[in-house]
Amino acid sequence: MKKLKSQHYLLLILSILAVLVAVAAYIFMYKDAIKKAEAESILESDVSAASKQTVDNKNMSAIYESTAASRALLPEFLVSSDDAVPFIDAVEDVGQTTGAKVSISTLSSSATSGSSNQTITATISVTGTWANVMRAVEMIENMPYAVSVKSISIDVLSSTDQSGSVPGWTAVLSISALSS
Repeated sequence: MKKLKSQHYLLLILSILAVLVAVAAYIFMYKDAIKKAEAESILESDVSAASKQTVDNKNMSAIYESTAASRALLPEFLVSSDDAVPFIDAVEDVGQTTGAKVSISTLSSSATSGSSNQTITATISVTGTWANVMRAVEMIENMPYAVSVKSISIDVLSSTDQSGSVPGWTAVLSISALSS
């Protein structure tokens, strides 16, 4: 009977070893599965990011192509720093169109601080009746250039006297226009 008891111990030890081997194998396979899942998750996020970037690139290309005509027109809105004559002619044409006397007293070119943009600054005097001066100011503001009015002052030159003449007005505008 003693032999039988030793066989039971042997079977008990073997079964305990088998359980330990099974648990160790389970732990090893579990950790391996976790590593593979993490690697797959990283790969999936990389693929998703690459796919999103591809879609974004296609969208940017589509926007770039759809704005080609508008971008081609952009230089027309900039005053040429080498040839400001068309800009000067456009300002002087405002006077002929409105019946006011328009003159440019100063014209200078400078770089905008903090950027690569250049601007042309002009001081323009407009003289005429109230309606003509206001029409001229409006036309200068809406010229086909990237123009912004920096300052404006409007003064009366003369008041209506007993003869009933229409008073004269003068406007002095300081404008800046983007230049190329």
